[in-house]
Amino acid sequence: MSDKTAAQRCQAIIQLLRAGMEAQAHSELARLMDALLPYLQRHANDMGPAEVALINNMVEAQSRGDSLFLADLLQYELPQTKLAGFVEEG
Repeated sequence: MSDKTAAQRCQAIIQLLRAGMEAQAHSELARLMDALLPYLQRHANDMGPAEVALINNMVEAQSRGDSLFLADLLQYELPQTKLAGFVEEG
């Protein structure tokens, strides 16, 4: 995941989204999601409805251009799911 940890990348994405720098935020988000895929494969049996709902909500927020909701999901919802392990591990 290059020189940034997942936690640093999440914080950067949140700040970029809240600052209205959507192009940069989405570029960072793509890198984060690329790094998330192997984690999901390793921990597929541990993922439940909350994690699936979070990822679906993130994709939907991004597709409709709702940057503030996406930032909220990353900041407040992700830490409440098992995906927080990815952020801590990465």
